[in-house]
Amino acid sequence: MAFGNQIAMEENLEASLSQIFGGPGKQPAVAVARAEPATAGGPPQAREATLRSLADEAWQHYSRAQDLLRQGNFSGYGEEIKQLEGTLKTLRERAR
Repeated sequence: MAFGNQIAMEENLEASLSQIFGGPGKQPAVAVARAEPATAGGPPQAREATLRSLADEAWQHYSRAQDLLRQGNFSGYGEEIKQLEGTLKTLRERAR
């Protein structure tokens, strides 16, 4: 998995997401947001908070999707993955 200039190669997607965006008890690695000037997104702190919020939202969608998959709820799993995709697209756009 890659995000900006960060790459994570873990055993599974969950571990890769955790490595890049942080998971429970971890701070998200948002070095890209700190290193870039705040030209299009307002003050750096606001931009970083937005990116962190989107990363948390993506993590929640992923976690719910995994729970639904374990339960055999493929319809719910598909919906969560669609929402995860939308959140990741927004995250990617705002991180630029």
